[in-house]
Amino acid sequence: MKSLPGADCDSDHILVMCTFQLKREKLRKAMANPKFQMDLIKSDEKLRDKIAIAVHNNYETLNNMSKVEELWSEIKNSLNKVIEKNVPRKDNKENKKWINKEILDLMEERRKSNNAEAKTQT
Repeated sequence: MKSLPGADCDSDHILVMCTFQLKREKLRKAMANPKFQMDLIKSDEKLRDKIAIAVHNNYETLNNMSKVEELWSEIKNSLNKVIEKNVPRKDNKENKKWINKEILDLMEERRKSNNAEAKTQT
C-alpha cells in the first residue's frame, strides 16, 4: 500500500492506493422438496380415506392451542407427516408424454444403424 501526498487541492486528506483480491463464496443450492404423487389422492379412494382419517386424528389434538403461529406450524407439520407417510414419491426422471416404448425402440435402431455406417466408412 502506498500513499500519495496531496491532491493539489487545499485539503489535508492523503490519497491511498492499494490492490486486493476477493474470493467469491459459492452459493449452495437449497435441497429440493420431495415430490409426491398427489394425483393418487384423487383417484384412489382407499388412500383418500386413509389420509382423511389420519388428518382428522391429528386435528383433534389441536383444539387446545390458542396461539395462531403455533397452531399453523402444527397443522403444517401434521399434514406433511401424513403425506410423507401415506403418499408415494414421484420418480425423479419421467419421460415426456410423447415418448413411449415404440419411439425408444426406433431411436435405438437408428443409433445401431448409424454406428454400423460409421464402421463401414472407416
